[in-house]
Amino acid sequence: MIAGCIGAIRARLLADDASDGLFPEGVPANNMLAGIYWEAAPTSTASPTNSQALPETPPYALLSGRDVPDDTQGGDGINVVVEISVVAPRGKGPKNVHDITDRIYGDANASGNNGSPSYGLHRHELGVIGDWDAGYVTYQGSGTIAVDTETIGVVATYTVRLQRNHS
Repeated sequence: MIAGCIGAIRARLLADDASDGLFPEGVPANNMLAGIYWEAAPTSTASPTNSQALPETPPYALLSGRDVPDDTQGGDGINVVVEISVVAPRGKGPKNVHDITDRIYGDANASGNNGSPSYGLHRHELGVIGDWDAGYVTYQGSGTIAVDTETIGVVATYTVRLQRNHS
């Protein structure tokens, strides 16, 4: 359940290929992130999960998750809590950690979107994951972490409710 949920979230973020997106199509030099990884960044410049060569330095995003049983809505339910840690060099510019986390959050609150994001995670409906119906991704909050004197991180927490599909 966690793997499927994190995989769907990762796929959503990797698909953000608009000209101002996380991974602008055809322009790897303009990527806001070096990559998106589950629990640990690669130690080399090549990653088996991305087709492009990756820089050895941030910015990058690490995904981690845990599940919390929730049967309060009748039937088998689970809340998956996903933490997205964005690590980036301190300072301003196109790869500022807060610009990246804003892009990951998305545009669900933008005028004319009716609460449905055209990019990003908040209020994005994941759909079906295996035997589970996944609801909307919901932003829960974030906090800043100091990684070292040259690097800063932001950890953003999102939840997704999964309900077992009995059909």
